[in-house]
Amino acid sequence: MLKKINLKSKHIALITVVVLFLLTAVSCFLGIKGQKLDSIGLYKLLPWMPTPSEKFEWRTAHVPGADFGTTDAISFTINEGNEEEKAEMARVLSSRLSNYGLTSFSVEENEDSFLLKLPKDTISSDKLELLLSKGEFSFAGPDGDDFLSGKHITRANVAPADQTGSSWYLAFELDSEGKDIFSKKTTELVNEMMLVKRDGVELVRASIAEPLVDGGASIPGFTFDDAYINAILMKSGALPCELNIGETLEGEPLLGENSLNRVIMALWGVLAVVMLAFLVKYRLAGLAGLWTVASNICLSWLFIALIQAGFNLSSLLAFTLSTIILVCNIIVLFQGMSEDLMGGRSAKQSLKDSYSTNGKLGLDIMLALFFFALIIIIMDTGVIGHFMQLFAVCMLVNIIMVQLGFRLMLNSMFNLFGEKTSLYITAKTQGVR
Repeated sequence: MLKKINLKSKHIALITVVVLFLLTAVSCFLGIKGQKLDSIGLYKLLPWMPTPSEKFEWRTAHVPGADFGTTDAISFTINEGNEEEKAEMARVLSSRLSNYGLTSFSVEENEDSFLLKLPKDTISSDKLELLLSKGEFSFAGPDGDDFLSGKHITRANVAPADQTGSSWYLAFELDSEGKDIFSKKTTELVNEMMLVKRDGVELVRASIAEPLVDGGASIPGFTFDDAYINAILMKSGALPCELNIGETLEGEPLLGENSLNRVIMALWGVLAVVMLAFLVKYRLAGLAGLWTVASNICLSWLFIALIQAGFNLSSLLAFTLSTIILVCNIIVLFQGMSEDLMGGRSAKQSLKDSYSTNGKLGLDIMLALFFFALIIIIMDTGVIGHFMQLFAVCMLVNIIMVQLGFRLMLNSMFNLFGEKTSLYITAKTQGVR
């Protein structure tokens, strides 16, 4: 009866190992090459794993940002401006583009002009025109006379005004001085109209039904795009002067020509060295580690592609940092196993004890980083928040692969190949197994 049970467990282990390796191999193949879903290629599964080769279409799934891809180089000038105004202009533009969701761009000053580099074809011309406008808001009574400047706005956001999503609120908050002025004036304007202006032009009229004394308001009547752009302009502040927009040319990547392929080759080279080290030092256990890292790479880039984050410094840094954490967790688990194996303990017991000590510490660290990322996502909607979104996704993949995938693969290997110590570490043991 015991032999039948052992034989059955070996069969299950064999099926588990083969299926897991096949799934990873097929996923990596599709991730690198993609797959046509019909005979003429009208529908296809795009590849999502970055490679140096130009023949694969992964750049469609991960559109290179301005860091690594072709850029739109927009030249502009300002009529006059001292160094403080130039610095403020660069700060406001950077804030607007970050709040819009761009993670890779640059504002460069030349001798008599400025150059703004953006990822190619990522912003429509009408939205870009608004983002480059002066963006000076003011509030006026029905006679058109301004009573409050937009410089008192501290925060701005959008919210749906109905369940269909066709109408949106533009909401804003004011500082203490603006709150007092706004409260007094809206008390006078009850049952009258208030005008919201942008760059001296009426943007919207709102009826004042009651005094607005809470230091802010939510103004309806916007589409989502209009409310979103105006919220960005409000919270980023006005430019100190008008921009004279010039021509738009095709520019090289911010990190230089061919930087994309160099970074990808370096990344794959480091990962290859790590995987080889796993195999040499930890043998079959290293093979399980290799499978875990390969699966993690495939899944991480897949989710980054689904989020449509593109290939830029944010996505690259999120992937790289999370992969380093994954590798460190695997090494720590290996180290705990090795110490027990060299002391003569069984492989299964060594793995169990390693997970209860080193593995628990690694899980606590990964969970702490994951929840920290979630907090930053809630607090920041700019570049840092965008990076944390990608990092949180990659960390979630890490947790699943280390706590479930790696453990399942190793236990299956123990059942399939046995628990002989020399199969899992290269060092000599003190005990006998």
